[in-house]
Amino acid sequence: MSRSIFLILSTNAIGGAEKRFAGLWQSINQEPRLVNIFLVCSSMLLCDLKKQENLGVLFESGSKVIEHDFSGGFKQFRKATHAFIHRYGRKGDVLHFIGDHPLAVFPDYKVIFSITQSSFKNLNLYGRLGQFGGVLFSNLIDILDPTIYQYLKSVFFWKQRRISLTSNSYCNTTLFSSVPYEEKKDWFVFLGRFEKMKQVATLLNAIPSLYQTLQEGATNDLHFYFLGHGSLEGELRQMLLETRFRQVPVTIEYLSQPHEVLKQSKYFFSLQLHNNYPSKSLLEAMASGNIPIVTDVGQTRWLAKPEFSYYVPESFTEEDLCKTVTEVFEQEQSVLASKAAMASAFVAKEHTIEKMRDYYLNLYRRV
Repeated sequence: MSRSIFLILSTNAIGGAEKRFAGLWQSINQEPRLVNIFLVCSSMLLCDLKKQENLGVLFESGSKVIEHDFSGGFKQFRKATHAFIHRYGRKGDVLHFIGDHPLAVFPDYKVIFSITQSSFKNLNLYGRLGQFGGVLFSNLIDILDPTIYQYLKSVFFWKQRRISLTSNSYCNTTLFSSVPYEEKKDWFVFLGRFEKMKQVATLLNAIPSLYQTLQEGATNDLHFYFLGHGSLEGELRQMLLETRFRQVPVTIEYLSQPHEVLKQSKYFFSLQLHNNYPSKSLLEAMASGNIPIVTDVGQTRWLAKPEFSYYVPESFTEEDLCKTVTEVFEQEQSVLASKAAMASAFVAKEHTIEKMRDYYLNLYRRV
């Protein structure tokens, strides 16, 4: 009997990494002869993943999904991992941990650890030590960020050949597509987790000034969309109750099908601290013909290239944002249409599911 690969998503929250690896699992299972791979996640995360339009069909079959709860802190994660292996594992199987590692030795199994952080600056000391431990206790290590990749190769020099750089993210360009640019609306979109590292509160705070600056030149339904959820959602909604937002067209909501907004919008904010590469939501926005407005940090320009993107400083001010957005807004529509087409073509060429699937299949063969 062939060995099984368990793709373990230990968090309850859905984000770019969860969508990316669920998509990988789906792609591999569309050709079952490749490997025997199972998606392992909590019922809470599974519920959110099922709402993603391009993932629902395979989830309904249920045959390659294992519901298992890893929540409750690090000790519970370790305990839950051992319980999972005892119930489902066989000697020689592959445990592929995404983002978090239980920091335990599994001598009868092969272990792959995917570090999905875009920067170690996002983590506290304990978080960084956890990532280091994951490298130490794994047979192969897959790293998303090029800076982290180079750093860990130097620290764990004796494991250099076992550390690899993630090839790419991916985007379903059939689902994330655009209406003709002349039909698009003057919509600005933020799509992602409402967390501090995304600088979403700083962005929302600048929206009233931005609206005052742009409204006279807007011709097609000027609107600002904040799509997602997270720990700052209450703070964002409270901010909207302030008098200065009274006449400003802002929508805060979670959408399981954000492509319906992205295909009609023109502009997209990706304003993370430290790095925007390779943001799943930024890829989806670019594929949908949106102009990226991004913080100029890390390897952001690998994705949001200068030919079709606009930049603000990492610690941007209200004035920085208004200046850059005004510059974008005042461009000829033919220029913006050309930039949007370049962004979409770049995603279609460089960030395909086939390229990502081949990369991970090679990892599974190596381990």
